[in-house]
Amino acid sequence: MKYVWIKYETTYVMVNEIILATGHAKPVYIKPNLKYADDFRKYEKK
Repeated sequence: MKYVWIKYETTYVMVNEIILATGHAKPVYIKPNLKYADDFRKYEKK
């Protein structure tokens, strides 16, 4: 998994999280790449 960050004004934003938040993707968790798993869980549909 690759994580993509872009600079927006004075901060950096994770593109992966934007894609999840807008419903264009679903999170997939594959060990050992779980660095942002807790952040991505909030975008899972209940």
